[in-house]
Amino acid sequence: MTKPFEYERGSETARRQLSRHLVGQGIELGPGPKPFPALMPSTSVRYLDAWAPNDNADRFPEIEQSEFEPPDIICDFNVEGLAPIEDGSQDFAVASHVLEHVANPLHMLCELHRVLRPGGTALIILPDRHNTFDRHRPPTPLAHLVEEFEAGVTEVDDAHIEEFISFTAVHPGGGPPGTSSVPDENLDLESMSVYERSLALLWLRWDDVKVPAQRRELIELHRKRSIHAHVWDVDEFLPMVRHGVLQLGHAWQFVDGLLPGDPGGRPDEFALVLRRDVSPRGCEQQAERLQAAWDIWRGYRDDLRAEMEHLREALAGSEDDNAALRAEVAELEQSAQELERSREELRRAVGEAVGVLHRLGQGRGLAPEEILTVRRQPGGEAVPDLIELLLRYRNHPFQEGTRRSLGKVKRTALQVLRSGRPLR
Repeated sequence: MTKPFEYERGSETARRQLSRHLVGQGIELGPGPKPFPALMPSTSVRYLDAWAPNDNADRFPEIEQSEFEPPDIICDFNVEGLAPIEDGSQDFAVASHVLEHVANPLHMLCELHRVLRPGGTALIILPDRHNTFDRHRPPTPLAHLVEEFEAGVTEVDDAHIEEFISFTAVHPGGGPPGTSSVPDENLDLESMSVYERSLALLWLRWDDVKVPAQRRELIELHRKRSIHAHVWDVDEFLPMVRHGVLQLGHAWQFVDGLLPGDPGGRPDEFALVLRRDVSPRGCEQQAERLQAAWDIWRGYRDDLRAEMEHLREALAGSEDDNAALRAEVAELEQSAQELERSREELRRAVGEAVGVLHRLGQGRGLAPEEILTVRRQPGGEAVPDLIELLLRYRNHPFQEGTRRSLGKVKRTALQVLRSGRPLR
């Protein structure tokens, strides 16, 4: 039993919101180190995997083994499918990053349909081949999947593994992207530990491996690690679901999904939520309903994405406008500070000039009432009358030091006036 749902924003938000479709008793295939979050109340999950965590050391030496979720049931998906699970016994089934690994994806889709009760939900999550290390690989065509299904394939063949190694070049757990390995025809695999041998082989590109024994070792290592044998994007995968409805009697309804890069989601995966219809129609009508539901959902999501892109562009434009406005405001603030300094300087100049004139004008014919009139005015308003007084008495026999002081005051006042800035 899991704890009640608690909404949290983050990189798993898109996955977590899909958990609302998972209610009751269900299974998850291959949970690995990160089981799907089944968060709804009254929900319980059993885990199925092809091996126990202590069997993973030589398969995944780059992953801490304690991270793997211990399975409740161990079964070989390629050979047994979901044989330990009874028909129509599950409310839901989760296959997160599983179908691309199995040898026979159509058979696994049949198994998911088989174990669900009518009204049960299958949540299928797959990597988007355009945004993973599979980006250079061609999509797996439906005809190939049908051929494998009809042949009853139970093992990923060498051709799939060679394609995987050739196109992915550097693999998970191997060297960093763009790193070229150094071919070593004398690589002594037998003398290495399992851990050392696995890591050594993962560094090698297919064209680097010339020794047949090393090629065989590399193929078997990747077969054991369960490679991406098949690859799709969401539009390439949907025909497989339609084929199941049209040709294999599946009663799938499309309910919900995720597209790569959805808000709160990952750019490298997509998801389909399928429900086993309670009242299935004929194959043709069921397929039409599936396609219609998909088209409506996909069209709506495409409209939302277009609107989001429009909003992003508008936001980017607004951010540019805001940046320009912030720069303009900063410039205005700087101008206001400079103006305030000029006002203060002018106030000091006026006060100094009026004081000097008042002190020195006594007994020299300088009318006290004129000085008092100027003195009563605010700093900026006093400037014109002050300059008039200074000009009128410019030839007055002031002492040289006083004359220089008054000249400085006059120049300051004139400079402030010529700036054109308001002085109040």
